[in-house]
Amino acid sequence: MAIQDAMGWTDTHLHEFITKFPGDILKISIGIPDEDEPEGEQAILPGWKYKIKRFFTLENSKADYIYDFGDYWQHKVQLEKIIPAEKGIVYPICTDGKRACPPEDCGGPPGYEEIVNGTSEFQEEYSDYDPEYFDPDEICFDDPKERLKFILQ
Repeated sequence: MAIQDAMGWTDTHLHEFITKFPGDILKISIGIPDEDEPEGEQAILPGWKYKIKRFFTLENSKADYIYDFGDYWQHKVQLEKIIPAEKGIVYPICTDGKRACPPEDCGGPPGYEEIVNGTSEFQEEYSDYDPEYFDPDEICFDDPKERLKFILQ
């Protein structure tokens, strides 16, 4: 998923987008369903069958996004504009950003705060981590079909 690539995460944790049906008050969750949920009773619709772009529009421009239900990274996502595709450009692309994403599996917001403050018991593991660094040109987007094969193994 492009948002995982932009964040630098591996897409190996459960995650979900929560948004409304366009023009409605009903909310829908799309992401990686919990495999322990009985078939047909899944609270999270599989993202490979229900694309977020179907629900996330300029008229319905906000979504909550949760990644890694253990670390529980919560995000507010807002679609600001849709840029027309240009011939010769491979999409998706990252056009801008600020600051580095927290490292994968660092212990959620409390663990991230310890890393930034230099007080983590695993600080040596994060010695090269710079929370202020971000370069959109370094973002590499994986093939979502290949990623899906890995996730569904």
